[in-house]
Amino acid sequence: MIKYILILNIILSSFVYAEYTRFTRLDSGIVVDHEYGLQWQDDVNYTDEWLEAIDYCENLDLGGETDWRMPNINELTFIIDVNYTKPTINSIYQTIKLDNSNCSKGKDFYWSSTSSDENRSKAVGVGFNLGQTLIGMKKEVSSNEQNCSVRCVRSDFD
Repeated sequence: MIKYILILNIILSSFVYAEYTRFTRLDSGIVVDHEYGLQWQDDVNYTDEWLEAIDYCENLDLGGETDWRMPNINELTFIIDVNYTKPTINSIYQTIKLDNSNCSKGKDFYWSSTSSDENRSKAVGVGFNLGQTLIGMKKEVSSNEQNCSVRCVRSDFD
C-alpha cells in the first residue's frame, strides 16, 4: 500500500511542478497567450495614426483569421513583462519596434483602442522600453508625427 502511495505522489508531483507555458508561437507569425485567451499579431511592424491603425487591425487577415482588432489598454498591458528590459516584453515576440522616429509620443509607443479619460483626442498606449502606459495624440494636425506602432489582437476561442 505504501508503494502505491509513493508512486501516486511522484505522479502528482510531476503535474504540480510541470512548467507552465504561457505563450506559444505559431508559424503564421501569431503568438498565443494561453493565460488570457488572446492571439497577438507578431509578423510585421505596422505604424500609422490611431484611426488608420484601428482600420488596419480590423482588415487584417492573418493565419486564416479575420476577426483582428486593436487591443484595449488592459490587453496591451498583459504582455508587459518586467522580467525583460528594453523591451519589457517576453522574448517570444520577434517583431517589436523600439526606434519609430515618426511617433512623437515615444519611439517604443504602441497604440491601444482606449481613449484617454481626460482628453478624448488622445489614446492610451504602452511604451515597451520601460513597460509604462502613456498617452498620445490620436492625430496631429498637418503632421506625420503620430504614426505609432500597433500590435493587433484577437480572442482565441478556438
